[in-house]
Amino acid sequence: MNTLLRCTPSISLALAFGLCQPVSALGDDAVQLAQSVALDTQLDTATGVRNEAAEPTTAPAELLRLAFDASSKFPLDPHAKNRSRQQLRSLEALLQLDEADVALELAAEIADWRRGSALAAIALHLAERNAQQGAEPADRAEIEALLNDAAAVAEELARDADSQAWRRDEIRARIARTYRALGELKRAAFFEADLAASEATDVAAARARQAPAADFDAQLARLDAIAATEGLDERLVAISGFAALYDRFYADAERRELLEARVREECDTLPLQVRIDNFTLLTEFALQHGDHVTGLRLAKELRRVAADNRWLPQDQIPLTGRIAMLLLRAGDAETARHEVDIALAMYRSSEERIVDIFRSETLLPLAEARHALGDGKAARALYLEALQAGALNPNARPRCEDLVGACVSLALNGVPLDAALYERLRAIDAGLVAPW
Repeated sequence: MNTLLRCTPSISLALAFGLCQPVSALGDDAVQLAQSVALDTQLDTATGVRNEAAEPTTAPAELLRLAFDASSKFPLDPHAKNRSRQQLRSLEALLQLDEADVALELAAEIADWRRGSALAAIALHLAERNAQQGAEPADRAEIEALLNDAAAVAEELARDADSQAWRRDEIRARIARTYRALGELKRAAFFEADLAASEATDVAAARARQAPAADFDAQLARLDAIAATEGLDERLVAISGFAALYDRFYADAERRELLEARVREECDTLPLQVRIDNFTLLTEFALQHGDHVTGLRLAKELRRVAADNRWLPQDQIPLTGRIAMLLLRAGDAETARHEVDIALAMYRSSEERIVDIFRSETLLPLAEARHALGDGKAARALYLEALQAGALNPNARPRCEDLVGACVSLALNGVPLDAALYERLRAIDAGLVAPW
């Protein structure tokens, strides 16, 4: 599915009706709160070392297995969709950790069409891993088997008159990207045919990354033509292609500046979240290429955008945490720490106004940033607080979703667990019973 437009209902409604307050609206109280929060994470003045790290009690893959098993407790009737969505979330995180064998083992337990999406994701991971290593895939037969099984699920969806087309297209898009990674462009084109624009963003990026340098002008003209159609989904496809070319030709300063301008021009007339998502992506690319100057410039621009617009607290706070992570990676640890302190102060002052089902996901990016900043004890305390906030709801569905979110965050960020955090994860898992 389209991964660029992630404008949540709360953001959209807040922007539309002006119900949110800018950060500056919190005034001196927020600054005082931030100063008190900052005291919790100061260096030990005697040793110059931050709070000691806990001994790890479980491997990241085991955390994700816990998350998958928790998701599997959802009763199929009437929660098949919730169950498979959370299972796939855990499985995709396993692939980010290069745990393809574990992911394949678990994929068989996904009961609905998302099993096809999972199989295609595993095949894509294996193909891209081999392509990055510059080697012919030794597991080619396994990749082909996975693709055939995924294609069978997509064909079954196509025959189902009640099935939504985007489900089939999500699977076919992943199959197409896998064949591109394998160098089989004709087979890729077969699965790309007739994809809805809403499902074609990642395919556009894959095509752009494979473009020979000599085809740059042709690729640019093709994407310009797509953008000119003025449909939202089509423009997102074009932006995805521009961003991928930005990454592909990063070493060419003239082309890089041209492509940044293209992304900026398209995003300026689209919802704010599109601009934030895509400039986050450009920042990531700059940092991956070791260009901290550009990365810091883009991260600071994101910070200004976030500060100059009106948000609900549950949207502003995690966004600030994610921007702080970019600032830290770009080399500005001082500003990153300040941003996290301000965001945590905002959470403390607005917690009662944040619906309980949003509190855990609001805190997790701050916990991740604390961990990245080296504040181990403070990070684990925030993770524990996020878990406790997620456990308040009397229904098991939101508790399970928050548990999965926390496990994925802990695993992908390599956060070592202390006993209290580990026991809380297990206790929430054990309590996932009806009512859902």
